[in-house]
Amino acid sequence: MQNHKIIYPALQKYYSALKALNEFGVNNDIFDDISNLDIFFSEFRNITFMIQKGIESDEQLNLYRLLRDEHLLNDELKWFIDIRNKTTKEVPFELKKELKIKLYTTKGVMEISDQSLVIDYQESFEIALNFLRKMMSDFHIENEIHFSIEILFTEFGLSVDIYPKILFGINQMNIFLNEFSKVYPCICANCELLNSKIEILIRDVLSKKVRFVNDYSLGKELIEGEKVEMYVSNSNDSLTHISNLRSTLENSIYQGLNLNLFDLFKKFITLHITIFNLSQGNILPNFMIIYSDNSFRKIVFVATTKATLYRKVQDIVELNDFQEIIAIFTCGEFYTFNLEDQVELNKMASNERAILAKSEILSFSMLDVDGNEMTIFFDEKEITDNNYVITTIKNAKFNNDNVFTRLFWLNPVREKMKK
Repeated sequence: MQNHKIIYPALQKYYSALKALNEFGVNNDIFDDISNLDIFFSEFRNITFMIQKGIESDEQLNLYRLLRDEHLLNDELKWFIDIRNKTTKEVPFELKKELKIKLYTTKGVMEISDQSLVIDYQESFEIALNFLRKMMSDFHIENEIHFSIEILFTEFGLSVDIYPKILFGINQMNIFLNEFSKVYPCICANCELLNSKIEILIRDVLSKKVRFVNDYSLGKELIEGEKVEMYVSNSNDSLTHISNLRSTLENSIYQGLNLNLFDLFKKFITLHITIFNLSQGNILPNFMIIYSDNSFRKIVFVATTKATLYRKVQDIVELNDFQEIIAIFTCGEFYTFNLEDQVELNKMASNERAILAKSEILSFSMLDVDGNEMTIFFDEKEITDNNYVITTIKNAKFNNDNVFTRLFWLNPVREKMKK
């Protein structure tokens, strides 16, 4: 029970804060969400109060101050303190819940925001659907449109989404508690159980962000895309979305290629063909982003509707480090069709077109900042033939002038690279 007096109360407050946040979400009404946020901010602030109250020695106090200054004293965490003081002493959290539609076109994305307060999500969702159906009718769109609906949580008078700020604060608190517990651990049954429950809650709270964005295709019927995201654990036991990581190309796979883009692209292709064959014809669509400092970023996703693919492209366009990108590689599966079926295909939703498919292909594309493009298609029926793969790669050429081999959904990336 050593250190129990200092660790257990802090963990209990941390658990209470996370539990309240986990009950915050899309389908609640605005009043439940405000209540849950008020509890979260109050309990989150009390974590450090519990540690201060339990400190019994100068050594503990010195470590507390050191870790607090390193991880909890910054502008982002000051916001937590200000909010806690405001919600406990003045007024409940002034939450504004907004609905945003991102409608995807061949040229990019059109954003439509409902600035009114969303009291009931389902009611607002139906209003948005009726608006989109009317738009399809007015513009004589016969087959389908692709869009995402996102819920933003903001403070009144401000436009910044609060949930990423909350996740940052949780990440910093997690690091702080882990570092303090390494020096002053409590290994009692209660603390071990609390830690395991906290670990589960952190995963749930982190993945909750995924549920704030839904992807849809709307045609004869509404199709909702599956929501799958990938997270990794770092050395501090904090979870990070895999697409947030930038890693060096100096690794066992790409080492020595030294930003030779064509050689990197070939390695990217052969690696994913190997994965495709080993997994018996299964692979997740993904992007590999190459940066000028010899680093890269991977964005891997599941796309059961085209809207997810378009949203991921838009995520790339909106990256804060886009100006450092020198090339983007893509990998994905597609159907090919006979040209004479074009009229019939135009009348069908994307999920219906597979019945007219001529073949299935594994597609790879490369775009660089100089305007060079290369797209290579592999027939999945022949992809286990090494000679076929080698010959296809060897015969590949840059196709800057051939608009028919370009993937149109990469247009937003092309346009931003030109700028």
